[in-house]
Amino acid sequence: MDKTHAPFVMERYGRMAEMDRSFDIAYWQRLGPAAIFETAWQMVVQAHSQPPGGSDELRLRIPRDGDQRSELMSITIPK
Repeated sequence: MDKTHAPFVMERYGRMAEMDRSFDIAYWQRLGPAAIFETAWQMVVQAHSQPPGGSDELRLRIPRDGDQRSELMSITIPK
């Protein structure tokens, strides 16, 4: 990090019920398109490096007929 510039910090405090997307929009607009692209690309690389069936795989609960228990069914999203 360049020592002549302070790190970029944005904070927002408030009640969850009062939060909207305005802070997120202002944050990403301040960073600019290059930072948005870089962050999106990092997410793509990370998602592609995860093995299928990991703990972050989407799951859907489907109740059994006449049973109060639920069964987990895996849903794989193509990458």
